Amino acid sequence: MSNTTRKVDTDAGEAAKERRRQRYRLQEGAAELRVEERRLRACCKVIPWHRERLAIKETAEGEARYAGLVRCGSWVQCPICASGICAARAIELSLGVATWLATGGSVWLLTLTARHGRNDDLRAWLCAFTAAEKRMKQGRIWRRLREDDVLAGTVRALEVTHGFQAGWHPHVHLMLFCCALAPEMLLIRLSFLETAWRQALACEGLDCADVGFDLRPGEAAAAYVNKWGLAQEMTLGHTVKGGRGENRTPWGLLFDYVETSDRYAGALFCLFAEVFKGRRQLFWSHRLKSRLGLAPAPPDEGCGDDLDATIAELERREWGAVVAARMRAQLLEVAARGGAVAVAAFVGDLLDQRRALALSRGKEPDAR
Repeated sequence: MSNTTRKVDTDAGEAAKERRRQRYRLQEGAAELRVEERRLRACCKVIPWHRERLAIKETAEGEARYAGLVRCGSWVQCPICASGICAARAIELSLGVATWLATGGSVWLLTLTARHGRNDDLRAWLCAFTAAEKRMKQGRIWRRLREDDVLAGTVRALEVTHGFQAGWHPHVHLMLFCCALAPEMLLIRLSFLETAWRQALACEGLDCADVGFDLRPGEAAAAYVNKWGLAQEMTLGHTVKGGRGENRTPWGLLFDYVETSDRYAGALFCLFAEVFKGRRQLFWSHRLKSRLGLAPAPPDEGCGDDLDATIAELERREWGAVVAARMRAQLLEVAARGGAVAVAAFVGDLLDQRRALALSRGKEPDAR
C-alpha cells in the first residue's frame, strides 16, 4: 500500500470519527433544547432497569458500538438514531431501485413544493401542502397512471430546509417506479401530473412556484444528488450540515446552535421538531415492497446485531462517569483501538477525575 493510499485511509477514518463525535455533541444540544422530551434526554445514555451492565460490541467493520442502551428512535430530533435509521433505509431503497431496474422498469424523481414566504406559519403551511399532495394522488390523472400500470408505486420522502430570506422550505421527493415504457412516452404521461399538482395546490390556497414541479429521470436525478446517489439523497439529504445556497437543514440549524451558540438557530430547530414530530420520514406506497421482494423493516432500525463480539462491559457507576464527562464517542474510539484494557484505563481515569472533583467540592464521591 502506497503512502498516498494510507494517508487517504487515515483521513477518511479521522473524518468518520469526527462525524461520530459531532453526532454525540448535536444530541447533547438537542436534549438541552428539548428538555421536555424524556426519551431524547435518555437516548444512548441510560442503561435499562433490567440490565446490570452496558456492553461495548465490535462491529463487522472493526469499529465499536454500544449495545443495550435506551434508544429514542427519532429521526426528527436525535442525530444518533437518525444516522442509523437513515443508513438502513438507504440500503433498503438502493436494493429496491436496483431490483426494479433489473426487471426493465425505470425510476423517475419528482420533486414537489409550493411558493412560500418568510412569515408563513410552518405548521399551517405544511398541513395545506400535505392536503394538496393527497388531493393530487386521489385525482383522475394519478389514478389513470396506476390503473394503466404506468406507475407501479412510489417512495415518498419529506424534507425541509430554512433560509433567511424565504423562511421554511418544505418539499417532497417522490420516487416514481414506472413500467417499461419508452422514456419519451413516460415523459408525456408523467408530465400531466404538473397540471394536477397546480390544481391541487390552488384548491388548498397555495401557489405552484416556477420550480414547484421538477420531474427528472433516474440518471439526471443521480447527477443532481451528486455523490450520495439517487437512493441516498432520499434518506440522507436532510442529515448534512447545510442546504443549497443559504438554506440550512434542521441538522444544520442544530449544528449552528451547538458550535456557534446561535440561539435563533436553536429556536428554529425546536420549531421544526415540534411540527415534524410523529411524521413519517420515508413512506412506501401500498404493496410496492412486496412487489420488489423486500422484507418488512425490523422494528428497531439502526441497531446492530447482538451476535457481535463483546469488547468490554461497564457497570452503571462506570458508565455514569462516561456520560457525565461527555466522552461517549471517545470511549468507542478507545475500545476499537485498544480493547478491554484500554477501556478499563480510560474509564478508571474518568472515575478518578470525578472523585477528585467531588472531594474538591466537599462532597462524598458518588458510590453508585
